[in-house]
Amino acid sequence: MFFILLTLVVVIIVLVFNLFERRLAAREDIVRQNVVAAHRTWEQAVARQDLELFSSLISRSDADWYQSQRRLLMSGRAVDRSQFDLTLSPTPANQFEVVLDSNWRRAELRYPQQFVVGGASVEQTITLEQTYVYQISGSRWQAAPPPTTFWGDTRIREFGPLLVTYAERDAEVIEKMAGDLVNEIARICTQQPEAQECSVDGSIPIMFETDPESLLVLGDTDTPALQGRTFLLPTPTLVGLPVDDTGYAALYNGYMKRIIRTLQNDLALPVPLPEQEVAVLCFPSYEEGLSLFSYQPRSDTWTQQSDPRRFSSIQALRDDSAVVLRAGFPGVEIAHLELVLKRGSEEQSIFKEGTTEQSVRLDGIPIRPQNDSLLLSSVQGSTGLTSYRLLSLNSCNDGVCDVQTLDGFPLWSPSGERSLVLVGSELYIGDEEGVPDRYVGRAFSPFWISDDVFGYVRLRGSATNESPDMELVLHSVEMDQERLLIKSADLLDQVETGLKGAFRIMYVAASPTDPSLIFLAGTPVRGGGGRFYVLKLQLQAAASIISDNLPLIRSEVILALDDLPVGDPSTLTPTGYPPFSITADGRKLTVFRFADPVTNTWLLYLYDVASGQTRVLTLNYPIYPAPFPFYDWSADGNWLLLVDNGFLRLVAPDYDYERIITHDFVACRYPAWIDPLALATGVRSGID
Repeated sequence: MFFILLTLVVVIIVLVFNLFERRLAAREDIVRQNVVAAHRTWEQAVARQDLELFSSLISRSDADWYQSQRRLLMSGRAVDRSQFDLTLSPTPANQFEVVLDSNWRRAELRYPQQFVVGGASVEQTITLEQTYVYQISGSRWQAAPPPTTFWGDTRIREFGPLLVTYAERDAEVIEKMAGDLVNEIARICTQQPEAQECSVDGSIPIMFETDPESLLVLGDTDTPALQGRTFLLPTPTLVGLPVDDTGYAALYNGYMKRIIRTLQNDLALPVPLPEQEVAVLCFPSYEEGLSLFSYQPRSDTWTQQSDPRRFSSIQALRDDSAVVLRAGFPGVEIAHLELVLKRGSEEQSIFKEGTTEQSVRLDGIPIRPQNDSLLLSSVQGSTGLTSYRLLSLNSCNDGVCDVQTLDGFPLWSPSGERSLVLVGSELYIGDEEGVPDRYVGRAFSPFWISDDVFGYVRLRGSATNESPDMELVLHSVEMDQERLLIKSADLLDQVETGLKGAFRIMYVAASPTDPSLIFLAGTPVRGGGGRFYVLKLQLQAAASIISDNLPLIRSEVILALDDLPVGDPSTLTPTGYPPFSITADGRKLTVFRFADPVTNTWLLYLYDVASGQTRVLTLNYPIYPAPFPFYDWSADGNWLLLVDNGFLRLVAPDYDYERIITHDFVACRYPAWIDPLALATGVRSGID
């Protein structure tokens, strides 16, 4: 009887325990389903770019992590991995693994996500395992920052010439990538055995960041992200872990392509570096402020040229013989303008003015073919009227320069013997001093084609006309004749068929080397979806422009953007900042567009006039203190100088080549090519 009772008790206990286990498993399954449901809602918020819903689905326990997640959503990079040359597949994930902690308050969610590899000749789909951490907050699950134990210890290890810092969690895939990169470097070294980079161990530091902010730093697969001289990359868990060899190969290419390209470009030059130096303002530290530095590309050396906090911006003269610097703090005393000219060992103050009644600014360096003048503009605070003055550099003596008041905005002919003067909206033909002489009419965006022929845009129709027509007109000074070149209605038909409304011509400029080429920018007034166009107009020889023969041979759209570009603030005209610029040799047309305010990402469009090809460069540049990613072309026209986030870039577009110049500064602004003697003296900074 005892054994029967004991057996019965055991059976009852087992049944109760099994029932409890089942109920516990059912409850645990419900918890897992709730985590998956929370993530599904998170995916919907990302797909709809719903910031309010998204913010309610992420934890605020870590303020920095919370803001990083919001920035990822606003920049479109919460799930997008295009900076690794991967496109998210439309196929939704349906296999979720949820690992709960012991008290069911935190969960680790893992699932396979498909991506399409970009640039492949045949469409290829790969799978990367995504990992997210969720924690319970009140009665709802929220995406949360991983605990410190999630990543494990930090490892620092040398792999041949690499010094890699990474989290223990991703050790397997990172160590494999590092080994493969070393082998690829060895292959590159075999082709270039004399390259110094191939023989110095530990010379290439790479850091894999666990901070999600690292996903915002990368622009594309070509552009590196650097902190000083260290490559910064997001740890693979943030991007997705490969589940097979195909996924690993795609991930490796997305990670290492930027590093390999940088190393390869350091080994050989397709065209010699210019016999020039680089002038740039840099922050040695934010506490010290901006200082003027020069960089010698051929010797890879830096030299400090000024005391900290002295200058706020810099521009080079067109012949690169000197630089004009604005003294003072960036963004402070906007109405105050103080200019310093530095040529060789001489440094002199050339202009100093500041009142509460007007805002003074430097508009052009220099604007006359003689290369001897600066254009200054002043805006009256009470009326908003703009007046212009011309500062003669040749007249400067003991810090005092002659400043001539102009009747309007001047534009000199190629020889400088004539000028166009825009007084408000009235255009005049002027002399070599910019003095109006002959009235032309109401106009905007005037431009010279030759010393005799100029063009301008005029508006036909009244203000009540819903579709006012704009005309591009050519005018001969000597013959005092003009003729219509093209109407904006004709341009509207060319940019896109079926558009209604009108086409607003915003800016026109002629090629500085080919009088038969005119470039025009504009946008449809209605029905164009906010698109912006740049067109190229091909003319006959300049001598026949005013003849009976039709001067326009053809016109074509060379660039179409989804929104307006950003013009160079150093070239302000009465109608705003020119949306494009043409190089002095006429070979390239450049357009900048601010692509993403969250990541400070800019797109630079480089149009090659001869080939008709457009190349797009991606760069990161903060809007303070310089509201534009200033750049400069070398005197030979081969090298484009850019400042990116943490380094300088020397780009040779004709050779599809780029050299990265690393430095140890916090940041640099306002780059400019200068002649070697333009900054002849300086204090060695100790930065190699």
